[in-house]
Amino acid sequence: MSENNENEKPTVLIADDSKVIRKSIIKMLGDEYNVLEAADGVEALEILQQNTEIRLLFSDLGMPRMDGYELLAAVRQSDDEGLAEIPVIIVTGKEDTEEAKEKLIELGATDLIGKPFHSAELKSRTRSYIQLARKVKKLEEASPIDKTTGLATADYFKQQTEITFSLSKRQGHDITVARINVENYTELAVEYGKGMVAKIIVAVSKLLSKDLRKEDLATNLGGEKFALMLPCADPEGAAKVMERIRQHLAKVNLKIGENVVHVAFSAGIVSQAATDEVNDFDQLMAQAEEALKQALTSGKEQTVIITPVREEIPDTHADAANVSLDEMLARMASGDLSAEQYTLALKKFLPLMAKADQKLKLGLGKVVLLLHKRLN
Repeated sequence: MSENNENEKPTVLIADDSKVIRKSIIKMLGDEYNVLEAADGVEALEILQQNTEIRLLFSDLGMPRMDGYELLAAVRQSDDEGLAEIPVIIVTGKEDTEEAKEKLIELGATDLIGKPFHSAELKSRTRSYIQLARKVKKLEEASPIDKTTGLATADYFKQQTEITFSLSKRQGHDITVARINVENYTELAVEYGKGMVAKIIVAVSKLLSKDLRKEDLATNLGGEKFALMLPCADPEGAAKVMERIRQHLAKVNLKIGENVVHVAFSAGIVSQAATDEVNDFDQLMAQAEEALKQALTSGKEQTVIITPVREEIPDTHADAANVSLDEMLARMASGDLSAEQYTLALKKFLPLMAKADQKLKLGLGKVVLLLHKRLN
């Protein structure tokens, strides 16, 4: 449930079959709050599900169609996390026993208020719980971890990816970003309901947390959308990560009734090195989105990799066999070279390094390209 604009009146809902009680509460709270009313639990639940701005629920116990116990249970068992955690104050009467009050607490009632209640008490309780809800919301927004998935929040993911991207540009490392979409998510939601898709999101999140390195970062962008940031990882390594996650996810059986749901996903991967012409996080994510789009249109459980076009190091100097390595290394070691001569010497070595890298698979390609950029 989204947070109210702090300049607007917070919204509260009164569920009571007594019109007199509802009007009395509206009179007490109307100056400070936007007060909605429902005549029974069924109507109250419908309003709660439709209005994400409600910050607090007052509920009577004895109501037709759905009483206070049933309404409280329905709220706490809701698939909507915001609704499930809304503060609920139950209005009790003198006839309600201590046993009944204990049952309400066990069901998840936030607080109890007895009839007849006074304006000052009602206002105090309302103000306290709305302020508490705001503080909790701010703490959640400040946290780098989403409590539902256990993954990084989207804001923290963007912040850390921007930092890592900047470091990769300076230090000459790759940064790989992947976008993942769970397939048939909408169809699964329609067929099995919110409970099943919530299980899917949690299952995928757990596997991402388990299969990634400590330096990697994952986030849920909402619904079926996930993103990964893999520092110092090349596209091929990222593709292997995707395959490992697929294999592990294939072993997860999500049951609803007698049905078992298989979770599949498609992925788009893009890798950028310090020498590639990408300037910021948004461009990097846009490329990952494009790769994912290609994967989704290619069939089920596909991974598409977009790799940058890397320029070749031109061999403008003499062939490596004609280079007097001993003489050049001796002069470099003795310091008997000017800055310009050092630059020329390194330029002469670059084609040799590139050829050695190709033959010996040393993984120096990005280093050679970076040196070439900086020396020219």
